[in-house]
Amino acid sequence: MKNPTDFITHYGSVYFDDDVDTSFFSLPQFRGCEEVLQAGHNVSSIYTIFPAGFNDGLQVYCEMGTDGGGWIVIQRHQDGSVDFYRNSTDYQLGFGSLSGEFWLGNDNLRSLTETEALQETRSHTTME
Repeated sequence: MKNPTDFITHYGSVYFDDDVDTSFFSLPQFRGCEEVLQAGHNVSSIYTIFPAGFNDGLQVYCEMGTDGGGWIVIQRHQDGSVDFYRNSTDYQLGFGSLSGEFWLGNDNLRSLTETEALQETRSHTTME
């Protein structure tokens, strides 16, 4: 890749290295949103976390402003742009977009609750 503008990102940090001989590159691998917050990332956004069982990481939306921050958002249903009337397979795998409305997925929730990544859950509802 010769042009950094060809690199499309989601929210968060971007790394561009035009030197193809770079042999070592490492980003911090946070286990959950609380570790992301403790590292100084205090903006609610999409982050990749690496809890046990997710060797390739899991993209999640981290809520950093509610009750001290550091929360993994498992569902956002705010404006009706995504149909939540779905079959069980959709709920198993997850659907929607982390930047809008979504369900994180039952398989992901099961794996997260088997690790330290989700130790406490809270429900936060906002009605407009």
